[in-house]
Amino acid sequence: MIPQSAIRNSQSTTRRAVLRSALGGSLLLPGLLSQLLAEDSAASATKSAADPLAPKPPHFAPKAKRVILLFSTGGVSHMDTFDYKPQLFKADGKMLGAGGGLSLEKRPLLKPMWQFKPGGKCGTLVSDLFPHLRDQVDDICLIRSMTTDNNEHFQATLAIHTGSFFLARPSLGSWLSYGLGTFNQNLP
Repeated sequence: MIPQSAIRNSQSTTRRAVLRSALGGSLLLPGLLSQLLAEDSAASATKSAADPLAPKPPHFAPKAKRVILLFSTGGVSHMDTFDYKPQLFKADGKMLGAGGGLSLEKRPLLKPMWQFKPGGKCGTLVSDLFPHLRDQVDDICLIRSMTTDNNEHFQATLAIHTGSFFLARPSLGSWLSYGLGTFNQNLP
């Protein structure tokens, strides 16, 4: 294979480079075609073979029609959106002692930038940042009970998605596909 820098540095592409590129593409073509034909014939064949990812009936009667997990790494602070902290409003401007995390400097506490108001029939406090979502709060599931023993954001994110602080563990989506199956075999 010719490095890209060599191609860019040459004044014109040589016949040898063109043939080498065409040959590489033609070698891939039979493999791609055979895979597509195999998938097509498997789809048209009888469904007697067990497909581990075929959709399965759930273990319990579903209560929700859809689930949308909104997880924003580096997104808006939870204390500015759904996590009302009345003591934080009172302690605005007070200096926070050193310690914890990587920084040892003292910093002032900051109150949320938006006020909180109750929403829906349930009265869940939602900030003014989401006035329209506040009206729909009865129709969403807001989980505010997740905690971790780890202060590092990366490991905490892994724990939320996989249940473990270590890499190479199946995520929530993998478990859902395993347990309920999937309609799309091309997605993980």
